[in-house]
Amino acid sequence: MATLSLYVDTEESIGAWTTAGSTPYIDTQNQPTAYIYSTGRNSDSGVYSFQGTAQTGTINYVRIYYYAYGVATTNFAIVLSGSNLGNSAPAGSWQWLYKDISAILDTWNKINATTIYFDRPNTTNDAGVDCAYLYVDYASSTAYYKTIEGSFVSTGKIIKGMFKKVGC
Repeated sequence: MATLSLYVDTEESIGAWTTAGSTPYIDTQNQPTAYIYSTGRNSDSGVYSFQGTAQTGTINYVRIYYYAYGVATTNFAIVLSGSNLGNSAPAGSWQWLYKDISAILDTWNKINATTIYFDRPNTTNDAGVDCAYLYVDYASSTAYYKTIEGSFVSTGKIIKGMFKKVGC
């Protein structure tokens, strides 16, 4: 089992939410230095994309993690690659939350093409987002073995006699 975290990498389009700091605003947890927020009604944030990966292997599950604040859970919804994930804001101060998105992102191609934006309903409560990333749990398609010297090699580089016999 292996894991991979793919953070927001690019702001694809500008939205109606206010931005603080420099683009892409939500690529790391660092508020008040850089983040996005909204105090208005019926507005969408910019659209953001994530870091890509050349990883392969069987995907076990995928989650979207985000660091956000709100007054009520209905303060914003996450729209991930066109799929509305529903009410997503925390009911309170800045905090980490996540949603399982395995049913939406079930291939590496879908993971690499993922976009996200935040949709504000008709509410007067403030809301903000400071960081978002995809967390992928997968079974690696490459097996690694430890050599006598302690380094790791893939199965494609095994040489007879390189490995120490242990525990027999």
